[in-house]
Amino acid sequence: MNITILHSEQVEDSRALMQELGIHSANVDVVESVYQGNALKVIAKHAKCVEYMPNFSAYPSVVLEIDGVKRCKSSIKNYDDILSFQNELNQPAIAPKTTQYSRLDFMFLFSAEWNSIKQAALTDSQVSLIYDSFILADYISVSDTRTVSALNYLVSVGLVSQEKLESVLS
Repeated sequence: MNITILHSEQVEDSRALMQELGIHSANVDVVESVYQGNALKVIAKHAKCVEYMPNFSAYPSVVLEIDGVKRCKSSIKNYDDILSFQNELNQPAIAPKTTQYSRLDFMFLFSAEWNSIKQAALTDSQVSLIYDSFILADYISVSDTRTVSALNYLVSVGLVSQEKLESVLS
């Protein structure tokens, strides 16, 4: 990960950050340094800052480059802000919980139980109605009260375990 700081001698917070990092950038366009084991590049000329990161909004800004993608955070106060931003970007993305499934995806959620549900639909009219509803639906939403009621019925007749129900609904 490349750490670049966009700096202006005219901004007090920017001067304070440079002092914290022990970097002297007077009359220099670009300074390279190491701080706490991290390589830093400081760009101290406005035109070069805009060229490097056109959409930054204030000094000082930090630009972290990960796999060729630049991410910027403006108005940082200190090195801890840089580390916090770095940690934030290193967090794995958490995929939102799916609450709506295609028929096929929903069937795969219950792959172990699906044949039993299909067989029970031949003798239990309620299970038949549930099975037909799932097959005919364009999609199945586990946040829909009808779906929850149907799954609770399948649990009550022993076709789906309580644990499976909880894992699908959570």
